[in-house]
Amino acid sequence: MGVSNPRVAPNPDFVRSNMASEAAQERIKMTDHSTMTTRLARLLGFSPKTPLAPGAAGWIVDLMLLGARIFACVWMIGAGLDKLPTPDWMVDQVAQVGFPAPRFFALCAEMSEYAGGVLLLFGLFSRPAAFFLAFTLGTAAIGFHRVNPFIDYHITLGFFWLYIVFLAIGPGRFSLDHLLSRLFTRRATPELIHRRPAAYLTTGALIAAPVLGYGLYREFTMTWTPPPEQSSISLEGVDTISIAGSFNDWDLTATPLTDEAGIWSASIELPEGITELKFVANSTWDMNMGDADQTASVAPFTGIGDLDADNIRAYIQTPGTYRVALNSSDFSYTIEADASPALETDPETTTLLGTWRVDLRPTPDADPYLIDLVIASVDNGSIVGTFYNGSPITNARVTNAFGVIRFAFVTEDGSGPYHTSGEIVGDTITGLTHAIGRDFVMPWRGERVSSP
Repeated sequence: MGVSNPRVAPNPDFVRSNMASEAAQERIKMTDHSTMTTRLARLLGFSPKTPLAPGAAGWIVDLMLLGARIFACVWMIGAGLDKLPTPDWMVDQVAQVGFPAPRFFALCAEMSEYAGGVLLLFGLFSRPAAFFLAFTLGTAAIGFHRVNPFIDYHITLGFFWLYIVFLAIGPGRFSLDHLLSRLFTRRATPELIHRRPAAYLTTGALIAAPVLGYGLYREFTMTWTPPPEQSSISLEGVDTISIAGSFNDWDLTATPLTDEAGIWSASIELPEGITELKFVANSTWDMNMGDADQTASVAPFTGIGDLDADNIRAYIQTPGTYRVALNSSDFSYTIEADASPALETDPETTTLLGTWRVDLRPTPDADPYLIDLVIASVDNGSIVGTFYNGSPITNARVTNAFGVIRFAFVTEDGSGPYHTSGEIVGDTITGLTHAIGRDFVMPWRGERVSSP
């Protein structure tokens, strides 16, 4: 006698409910079939989606996305508009990155910043706008500033990753894309969902056209003129200027600059790769100068310094000695390979040590006008001492490169700087002093009166 397997009878109510649900889903059809128009609309943003999180959390997330869009776009819109019409330095930047037709791609980059920023700010055609913004800022960060995208930091790299987020997850519900998607998607009947991608594309294009048109209007009807080279920076109270950077572990005193007629300069050894640096006054970060809009990425570097701005980034292809100079009149700076020969350190130059009695009579038949030139030390091609009633010697150099001891230095009084040079023959110095503020050139002779 066999035993049959027991069977559990299905629940009639469950079966009927499941069949009804499947039938309802079969009846609900959408009119936006897989056409090119629909694909394009969905690519641009026509795709109403459920919130990223349910309930109140979803509203908070969308509000945060709105705040991030405002932060990421308002500044970028201004940056793009400032470059329309295309400035020459922008074309140079694009050419340095290696793009062909640099003026065309410079315009594309500027329109990405301006028009892409406007569209993403309002959440219209959000993903393409985020894509072009990410491409432009990523190229600036990695191609021009040459930062490592995962280790280094630069403002362009920060914006690049922010636009990548919008490209990945969209603008959120507080956007024109979401609003238009809801507006052009409706349930026509209980069985039919009606979507109108063509209407979305038309409306979006009508909104975007004036934005793009204004940018192109500025490009082709206005003329770019270089801004005047001027600065509100004041060096009043500044006694020293130095360079702090990655090459000296950001030491505020390790690399001082010397001042010669308003040009502060120093020769420094830079390694291959990226060097970051700033100019620092009085050995403190209270007054530091970088570059807010650096326009060169390879040597020679030039630019205009800005207070508390980004670090100056120098991509050094050939390691060696570079001359860094800062002009105190307009605060332009240069970083270029130092082609000058190294000063020769020769024991014979110590012959200059001691006190020299200098006759500064203005004409040969005038009475003697005697003052002292005191050389206290000679070290590594430089000298320390005083001239003309105790004025400290600065920016001094001495060499014996051609078998004759020659020197040059600067002193200063209330009338301005004095540039002095001379050479030693035996126990006699023949020299020349140029007084810039008093507009005269004075030849003179000096005799040794004491030795160390």
